Amino acid sequence: MYYGCIHICLTVGNALNLVTCNTLFRKQEAKLVTYVAGSVKSTVDYIMVRQKDKAKVRNIKVISSEKCVPKHKLLVMDMWFKATKSWRRKFEPRVLVWKLKEEKTCEEYRRIVAK
Repeated sequence: MYYGCIHICLTVGNALNLVTCNTLFRKQEAKLVTYVAGSVKSTVDYIMVRQKDKAKVRNIKVISSEKCVPKHKLLVMDMWFKATKSWRRKFEPRVLVWKLKEEKTCEEYRRIVAK
């Protein structure tokens, strides 16, 4: 049964263009253990990320105070992304509609639009 689950995970990962990465970061044992049941402890050795993002993984850690499922601890992955430059839109002046209430401005606007 266990090996069938592994096969399914790898097949789905392959279909979604994911890569299985090894998580060999040097940490204290408390920051690596994700499952605790009595004297039994388990750590995560692999994590799946997109092919193009595998070099961006910087750190993987366990938050021991946060329990997401009974006996399991929350696993967090830090990734490094390069900030992209945001392009500014070209400035377009707004029409000052409230000034059309003045008679002089209203006539000038009609003259410009009529051209």
